[in-house]
Amino acid sequence: NETLPDFLVDRIKLKYDLSFIKVGILGMSFKPDIDDFRESLAYKLRKILTYENAIVMCTDPYINDPSFFKLNEVLTQCKIIFIGCPHAEYKNVDLGEVEVVNCWEQ
Repeated sequence: NETLPDFLVDRIKLKYDLSFIKVGILGMSFKPDIDDFRESLAYKLRKILTYENAIVMCTDPYINDPSFFKLNEVLTQCKIIFIGCPHAEYKNVDLGEVEVVNCWEQ
């Protein structure tokens, strides 16, 4: 659904002013456990969050992108985490006390 990123950001903005908050996106690929990012809505989500002045930290174990961060960095530094793609690697990750928005369970 092309409008899902807009919907999710609008919803999280009801709770937080996103300006200069560190926001993480776990998983940037189109489908779980692959490296194909064509048509991935996670990139649209990143663009919208950046437009809202959030500091966006992305990670994906399958995509080699120099702008991405290590998973541990995202988990320890971000106040809000979006699950952009539910890779198996994230299944047992302890997300602690952060706000979690799972894009795949909406």
